[in-house]
Amino acid sequence: MALSGFARFYTWFFRGTPLLIQLVVIYSGLPQLGIKFDVITCALVGLILNEAAYLAEIVRSGFMAVAAGQREESRQEYEAVLREHPDSAPAYEGLGRIHADRGEWREAVKIIGFTHARLLEWPDGVLATSPADRVTADVVELIREIRPDAMCTFGPEGAGSEHDDHRAASFYAVRGFHRAALADQYPDRGSPHAAARLFFNASPLLPDLPFVAMTPTHTVDILEFQDRKAKAFECHKTQFKDRDRFYQMLERRGGKEYFHLAIDRGASVPEAGDLPL
Repeated sequence: MALSGFARFYTWFFRGTPLLIQLVVIYSGLPQLGIKFDVITCALVGLILNEAAYLAEIVRSGFMAVAAGQREESRQEYEAVLREHPDSAPAYEGLGRIHADRGEWREAVKIIGFTHARLLEWPDGVLATSPADRVTADVVELIREIRPDAMCTFGPEGAGSEHDDHRAASFYAVRGFHRAALADQYPDRGSPHAAARLFFNASPLLPDLPFVAMTPTHTVDILEFQDRKAKAFECHKTQFKDRDRFYQMLERRGGKEYFHLAIDRGASVPEAGDLPL
């Protein structure tokens, strides 16, 4: 903060006062403080300080002119470098939250007991504005690596929360589901794989709550694993703002998880008729 304040004062002073006055102060004022320069040195010091202030403002304006999306893409590029070189030290403070989320995720994965888990590590809170082609390519690669029979993701409404990241995750999962099966899509990201079904997270209609989710078509009994699910949530300390809501939903669901079948490659097209009322 002190350095930032000094920088602001420096640019304000040297850009806000005439160069002639600055030269006079350096030549006549500094000797009063016991600092003496010859005429040529005074002129050089004055010109350098004055010009540096203008250059500093030009550089600052250039940084400020960079669009938010470009800054985010640069941060994602840096994250990619970190994935390849995990021993690299973080270069900016903003990575603190990313590293915290990553640690929470790893702890939750251990508790749940997944045999295969991979974190794509797109920054939290900006998935919806991330480069669509690059995110899709990562999802396609993951599908082709795991080669699942079925996929589960958030519904397009964001699994009730309507969070931008949740809605974006649904969008990219559907995109990846289709494109992973096509040989001409991202050929450098593995051999094609066609998962048979894609499910959205769902929930029975809850009229007393101000959000909705997809209508369930399938129910899974997870009562045996419910305590494990709660312990996994406790790992996500950065998400504790939603803690009360999480346990409320856990109680309401009574040891069940709900899913909506969104895509079924083997389904037949029904005969023409009216929509059921």
